[in-house]
Amino acid sequence: MSATFHQHDPDDDTADLGPPISFADALDDEPGASDAKPSRQRPTSRLRRVHGLAIFCCYLVTLASAAWLLVEALLHLQALVMVLAVATLVWLGPDTRRMYRWLRTDTGEALPAWWVAQLVACVITALDLFLLVYALL
Repeated sequence: MSATFHQHDPDDDTADLGPPISFADALDDEPGASDAKPSRQRPTSRLRRVHGLAIFCCYLVTLASAAWLLVEALLHLQALVMVLAVATLVWLGPDTRRMYRWLRTDTGEALPAWWVAQLVACVITALDLFLLVYALL
């Protein structure tokens, strides 16, 4: 019989789970004694920066394609495409400026972009890449 096994009352539905686990040491920003290189960035902050850079690039591609569509719509006098292009520029423009400032500073804050805007920018970027490959074939 194991030393950790104890007889409990059948009606007792609680269990001894031991001392509480503290994650405070794992979440510290300061490098601990276990780090091989103290100047090395934590993977979570590096991943956050890479994600921010990827989303920023998607925003730039989306804004460039919206500007191109606006010029095309002005040349061909297509009102609906003009409205959609201007709406995209107005909607994603301020977020792009905020993301640029976020990428230049290392404050540890979350990415300043709404998830719907990120989704739209990624879908439009994927569509732009598909159309580019389709045009080149």
